[in-house]
Amino acid sequence: MMNFSLFGALLCMFSWSSTSVCQFHSVVVQPGGEVTLRCSNLSRVPVFLHWFKLADGPNATIIVSMSSSGWSKTQLGRFTMTSNITDLFLDIRSVVFSDTGLYFCGSPTDGNPVIFTATYLKVEGTILKPISQIRKITLENN
Repeated sequence: MMNFSLFGALLCMFSWSSTSVCQFHSVVVQPGGEVTLRCSNLSRVPVFLHWFKLADGPNATIIVSMSSSGWSKTQLGRFTMTSNITDLFLDIRSVVFSDTGLYFCGSPTDGNPVIFTATYLKVEGTILKPISQIRKITLENN
């Protein structure tokens, strides 16, 4: 398995487009938590922006997309994409272990994706049961 820091750097350096402006970040979050990923320094406003996820394997999946006509907010399940024109955000609620992976934002330009920011998200920690699910123990005193 390739080191995600190395992969992120390579993704930025050898992006599919020579116009790519890329930053790489790494974030750790606990299961059940919430995290916001940021895609910044968009040099120009493309028509479509996407958040992609690369987990295990070579194929990236589009998580959520937004067009320039709806810059305010796009939501898909636990994922919410927002923008303030210069920055693009991906909020992930109720994080689960399978959310671990490399997330990147970009835009198709002349048929080639332009990657702006890549973030490796690692979900680690333990899942604690809610108190309501913990078995009740009664101690008797003789």
